[in-house]
Amino acid sequence: MAGRTILTVDVQGGPALIAKLGKVAAAETLAAPLQKAGERLQRAMQGYPPELPNQTYERTGDLGNSWKDPVISGLTATVKSSIAYGPFVQGDQAQTAPFRGRWITGSEAIELEAPTIQRDFQEAIDAALK
Repeated sequence: MAGRTILTVDVQGGPALIAKLGKVAAAETLAAPLQKAGERLQRAMQGYPPELPNQTYERTGDLGNSWKDPVISGLTATVKSSIAYGPFVQGDQAQTAPFRGRWITGSEAIELEAPTIQRDFQEAIDAALK
């Protein structure tokens, strides 16, 4: 989608957990780690790299502030920025050369946060199954 950057976290194995715990208990078990996953990705995308020497533009903070709180729907958390130039700075496919290697992309944020997100889910599921 032009002009937007969107990250999603989908929970895999939800049906098996529902079968074991029931729909309400499974949803309660996954709600906190799903919210935390969205918040972790939001924080990762809000970060700014160090300024370049002799940088000629003033940072406004608009891009970082454009990353909205996660929206949870079922077993999916969505974090998005609707700022028009966001994909050129942080997009996986549209990121332009001046930002490449300096600004984190959605895929990089997911890769960076994946181990912690997986641990959060595993701990919640383990606790629920005890």
